[in-house]
Amino acid sequence: MTLRSRLLIAVLAVLATAAIAGVVVAQTQRRFLVDQIDRQLEAAVAPSKRLHDGGYDGPGGPGGNANGGGGNGTYGDRPAPPAPGLSDVYVGYLDSAGGQETLSDPELWSGAHPGVTVEDCEGRTTQQASEPFTVTRAGGSGSDFRVVALPSDDGDGWLLVGLPLGRVDAAVNQLLAVGGVGVAVLAAVLGLVAIWVVRLGLRPIGHMTEAADAIARGELDRRVDPAPARTEAGRLGHAFNLMLDERQAAEDRLRQFVADASHELRTPLTSIRGYVDLYRAGGLRAPGELDDALRRVRQEANRMAVLVDDLLLLARLDQGRAPDRVPVDLSALLEDAAANGLAAAPTRQVDAQVAPGLALVGDESQLRQVVAALVDNALVHTPSGARVVVRGRRDGDVCVIEVQDDGPGMEPEVAERVFERFYRADKARARVRGGSGLGLAIVRSIVEAHGGRVAVVSSPRRGSTFRVAIPTTPPPARASEPEHSLSARI
Repeated sequence: MTLRSRLLIAVLAVLATAAIAGVVVAQTQRRFLVDQIDRQLEAAVAPSKRLHDGGYDGPGGPGGNANGGGGNGTYGDRPAPPAPGLSDVYVGYLDSAGGQETLSDPELWSGAHPGVTVEDCEGRTTQQASEPFTVTRAGGSGSDFRVVALPSDDGDGWLLVGLPLGRVDAAVNQLLAVGGVGVAVLAAVLGLVAIWVVRLGLRPIGHMTEAADAIARGELDRRVDPAPARTEAGRLGHAFNLMLDERQAAEDRLRQFVADASHELRTPLTSIRGYVDLYRAGGLRAPGELDDALRRVRQEANRMAVLVDDLLLLARLDQGRAPDRVPVDLSALLEDAAANGLAAAPTRQVDAQVAPGLALVGDESQLRQVVAALVDNALVHTPSGARVVVRGRRDGDVCVIEVQDDGPGMEPEVAERVFERFYRADKARARVRGGSGLGLAIVRSIVEAHGGRVAVVSSPRRGSTFRVAIPTTPPPARASEPEHSLSARI
């Protein structure tokens, strides 16, 4: 069953419940009003009997009053209730032959008296009391009557006391009319709400279902039609589209990664295969050619081994494996990195400006790899006269590492993508400078695995500064969930 069908059933159930409740209220009100009529009849029995006996000077007799002046005020052995006015009470006499005589204002009740029969009175009355019963109006048209029938003293007829139910019927009909209008208004409101829910809620969900089915069939570019952003369906549709965009971007990155890795591996493999083919063809016969070929093959194999090791390290870091948690003397580590950079490039100026006693908890080998990669990146991508400075300081509970150079700097679009895997500013992918393009990507993954952040500040002709912020005690979080509070310190 669809959500739309369930909504329709719910609306119909609410309307049916409201209608039933209205009918129940109307019937309850009718019973209440009829009970009031019965109490009025009970109060009118005594004066009606006195009127029948000729001892009540009420509205039907001369010189009487409405409160039962005249008569003894009793009915049988019981005290009679206070006598009401009899102007709206029918008092009549029914003989055993079925003849009916009106005793109270014959002109008022002419043609409008209750149609009581002998069968109605027999079995319903006793000498002392009678249960009120309902009869139709004489002639069959108009409102019904509520009647009490008491046997006369001679036992040859019945005294009839009745009140019309016209006001009761009018009140109940008015209540039913108001209830009907209320149900109609409720139906209109529920219909509008249902249309609103279908249009803003169910219809977008249906569109999302269709889009999901289309995507499952291979239409990867399919997206959900936009819905109002203020609704839950709109936010869900936006999140659905965002999820699809992220998935598409991840697949694009994966395809690009595979293509880049294949390109990086294809070059050394091509070189190795070329030297092997050259050897098999007998082209390495001159003295020293074979040794030179083997040296080059080994270089390419080492290059592939480094690339594979970097890929494996990135894979482990992407899995969220927590680094080792041991105390690390960061001051000594930064000084060693500067010394190693100077040893690798003796003609360059590599300085260390490190605060003493700088320490944190982390994986020492990975942190050495981070600083070494940043120093090597600065040496490779700057001219021989550029200065490289390694700095280390503490900022509260965070250790800040900076590697600054006086090189040519980077364009903003290059600095924005410099930490991407296999990214090179050199579109021709030349190997005059730089490696496989994984060094800075590994730096970012290691830093984030330690709960830190890495950023670069660079502009053309003003050099570059790579800044790393790592908490002294990394939190036990996944590498993909670094501390966002560090972003303000980078």
